[in-house]
Amino acid sequence: MPAYLLVLAGCLGSGPEDTDLERVWTDPGTSSSNPTIPTTDPTTSPPRVTEEFTQSAANQVDVLFAIDNSCSMSEEQSSLRASFPTFLDRLVESQLDYHIGVISMDMDDMSQSGRLREVAGARWIDNQTVDPDGVFRTMANLGTDGSFNERGRDAAHEALVGLAGGYNAGFLRASSSINVVVMSDENDHSTSIDNGNWIYYLQVEQVLRPEVSLTSIVGIQPGPAVIEIGTEYLDATVGVGGLMWDIGDSNYHVALEQIALDGSGLSFEFDLSMEPQPGTIAVEVVEDGVTTSFEEDTDWTYYGAPNSVAFEAFIPSPLSSIRISYVVDADG
Repeated sequence: MPAYLLVLAGCLGSGPEDTDLERVWTDPGTSSSNPTIPTTDPTTSPPRVTEEFTQSAANQVDVLFAIDNSCSMSEEQSSLRASFPTFLDRLVESQLDYHIGVISMDMDDMSQSGRLREVAGARWIDNQTVDPDGVFRTMANLGTDGSFNERGRDAAHEALVGLAGGYNAGFLRASSSINVVVMSDENDHSTSIDNGNWIYYLQVEQVLRPEVSLTSIVGIQPGPAVIEIGTEYLDATVGVGGLMWDIGDSNYHVALEQIALDGSGLSFEFDLSMEPQPGTIAVEVVEDGVTTSFEEDTDWTYYGAPNSVAFEAFIPSPLSSIRISYVVDADG
């Protein structure tokens, strides 16, 4: 039941160029660890072990994009808008009840300052929105004339706390989780809340809500698209948990897909209790009483570390059963 906040910031930089991918998950939350007790079929030779997993039930997700409209973010904003359909597809596929909103991170203009962008009377996108991609493109098209003083942390806190009972009321729901995603080509220059208190706020929310994470799409290494390394954002991600993605890698659809997968609460990777003998794994998914078999290397991959099966282009639906059978490796 997660809520997302995507914060974009930057000024005076060139557009993004392809760079080496740098991705680190501090707490991905996409691997399931809830199998039933493994059962063994003695009628097969050699005996096969079967483990059965139950996919999580989908719930609510509130997604907030806070986009800095300062002078160097034109290309990044454009790439984000172009990547949004991938993000939306994953949310729809996971059968979540979602809210998606957009704010500017301009804290100097009081008409912005954490207020949700409104399009045709709607302040967020939900499951009933007609043409959600078009609405998002309008919401997220802020231009580059905003404040040069990037205050991503302040904007995020104001959106989630300061305006939660006022202008933004109804967007963040009591039963949702929170995932803050920060995107910036500079370090944070907030003045209203320091990094320690920001991390503490999110850690407290982790106790109160099902899931809270902080993702940083920022400067991780020097490059043409990076003005400053996002040290404070990265430190906060370490303190809270989330995805780190270099802003110089403009393949944002990959990052957004991963964020949506994490936020959905649905597992696509399943840890096994024992090591399987190579070539003996069989994977089936039971949905609405229909059993479907999946092929290795085409539909799923086995990873020796951490001894798991991961779906590559499919996510089992909420409450479906995932059956993984194999022959135990005697040498494992």
